[in-house]
Amino acid sequence: MTKKEAQAKQRQQYLHLMGIEQWLLRDVPLSIEEITQHSQVNKSELKRTTDQHSQGSESEFTRTAAKQTAVGESESQQSNLQQATAIETDVKSPSSIINPNLNAKTFDWPELQTAVQNCTVCDLSESRTRTVFGAGHPQARLMVIGAAPGDDEDRQGQPFMGKAGQLLTEMLAAIGFKRDQVFISNILKCRPLANREPSAVELACCAPFLARQISLVQPQVILAIGTVAAHSLLQSSENISRLRGVQHSCPGSDIPVYVSYHPSHLLRAPKNKGKAWQDLKQVLHILKQQETH
Repeated sequence: MTKKEAQAKQRQQYLHLMGIEQWLLRDVPLSIEEITQHSQVNKSELKRTTDQHSQGSESEFTRTAAKQTAVGESESQQSNLQQATAIETDVKSPSSIINPNLNAKTFDWPELQTAVQNCTVCDLSESRTRTVFGAGHPQARLMVIGAAPGDDEDRQGQPFMGKAGQLLTEMLAAIGFKRDQVFISNILKCRPLANREPSAVELACCAPFLARQISLVQPQVILAIGTVAAHSLLQSSENISRLRGVQHSCPGSDIPVYVSYHPSHLLRAPKNKGKAWQDLKQVLHILKQQETH
């Protein structure tokens, strides 16, 4: 088997797993120590690695996603909107609250992690097991931002664990990225009990931490997954179905932001995987455009 055939087979397996039949165990994300050690790796090296990894033939997932897209488009817009509203819960935009974490804008990586670990600004610090700082490459071309840690993440201190994390790994592999080639974070760094909707105060308290992470990574594209992440990052209250498919800008910067469904939503509503695949292709298209600049 040639190298190209091996790469194609690997990518086909990755994308096939993004169906329903089986799951690929995720890669262990980089620790903060590894993040600082590898901070000198430049983005051109990441691009070459990504280009090699992303080569391959049409996969089972792309065929499945295309079918799901066709089926989804045949349904009425009202039905799609009702489904999105039922599963993806709207939240209020963060209010302008005086926040002692605002000095995070001057922190380097170790200082920022220490600040997150020691944060007791809101009540979530009283119920957490661990903070979930984020994981991945410190100079990633792509940054993925979710809402908040769940129970698995709270226990392990890493973002996107469990089945939702496994699906995210497959989604990234579908566009040629490994988890350690992107930076994955959440709006909140602590788990809300019972996976409840974050409050405006909690969102505002954590906002400076995420803003500094974005500033340090300087990604070429941000993928906001789920309603909470999209609303908080874009300061919007639009339904996620309206935010998808459109290029946004991260407030205070010109970094392109795309919105898609959260992996946990896709596990409950697999019909929307076709739409998520379209979102991923948009992200990949922008990244390829950035290569020529």
